[in-house]
Amino acid sequence: YLERREERLERLQKEQDRIQTILRRELEWLKRGPKARTGKDSGRKDRIELLLASQNKVGDEAQRSFSSTSRRLGKKILEAKHLSKSYEGNPIIQDFSFSFTKGMKIGVVGPNGSGKSTLLDLLCNQIQPDSGTLDIGVNTVFAYYDQGGRNLESEQTLLAYVEDIATQVVLGPNQIVSASKFLELFGFPVSMHRQSIATLSGGERRRLYLTSRLLSNPNFLLLDEPTNDLDLPTMENLEQYVQDFSGCVLIVSHDRAFLDLTCDELFILDESRPIRYETKRYSQWREETLEEKEESKAPPPSPPLQNRRSEKKGLSYREQKEFAQIETDMETMQEALSHLEESFADAQPTAEGTLAERTEKYHALRENLQTLEDRWLELAQQL
Repeated sequence: YLERREERLERLQKEQDRIQTILRRELEWLKRGPKARTGKDSGRKDRIELLLASQNKVGDEAQRSFSSTSRRLGKKILEAKHLSKSYEGNPIIQDFSFSFTKGMKIGVVGPNGSGKSTLLDLLCNQIQPDSGTLDIGVNTVFAYYDQGGRNLESEQTLLAYVEDIATQVVLGPNQIVSASKFLELFGFPVSMHRQSIATLSGGERRRLYLTSRLLSNPNFLLLDEPTNDLDLPTMENLEQYVQDFSGCVLIVSHDRAFLDLTCDELFILDESRPIRYETKRYSQWREETLEEKEESKAPPPSPPLQNRRSEKKGLSYREQKEFAQIETDMETMQEALSHLEESFADAQPTAEGTLAERTEKYHALRENLQTLEDRWLELAQQL
């Protein structure tokens, strides 16, 4: 993703450099004050105007500003005081307190089952804490994108659905776009706008739901795995939207590159410790954490005769079997996730259970998959 983004920006920069080189030469000619007496001279002046227009277009593409004007936040935004939440006697969130301020963009990271989605549910008042209080500012307006509740009217068209939320969006100073154009920015071409929502795939429905959350003009965004169903251009639009968003943002994502590009603060969830707040990007925190783990490892004591064996590289027989099994399990989990995603289109109970039960299974599967992926990477580095 990052490589393709850099390639696109590099191409744009080269095109801009080429245009500027030609423009310098043409503007020097224009400074000499030629009179457009011939068709050739007149055409040359027209060419300069086209080059100037092209330069502006390329510059706009390279320095795109894609942000909605969010509602004004009040002095008080959101304050959590000693929040705790348990399920079946297992503590998930313990004594969490935090005061949010304008412009915070916080990534939520931690091992599977550590309570990342539960934290988002608590903070936007979707579920009630077992103890503690949540003080929400009078001007705070949440938009929560999760992996479950998408109450989309199946008989509505895409355009009717989003226009019920907003007919236009402000993308920046003096730049207003229609709901139709906003749909295009999130991967829905005009040819789809009159389609019924019932015809959409599970992934398209989730993308439409994400679009609707952004259209609702919030000032506090909570996004749980927002990039799962996005292609590269749409992901870049979402990335730019979050970067320019003036309110608060909380993001749970397994897309580490996306977290790095959008969040400069972290909530770190660890089952053995309270939630920690760090003012650093994900890659920096991960690198520091890995270094700390390496430093904490004491060199294994081994007699001189065993030195050669201890230096042997590669996976043991047991690890090779584990590595192969992990790859099989990951593929099985991916298929199960895809099946559940498709089932989200039906709000009625299915063979897999109610929508709430399917959502719970989905989250558990995603967390288990991330654990396997982390272990797979750990073993792959030893090959």
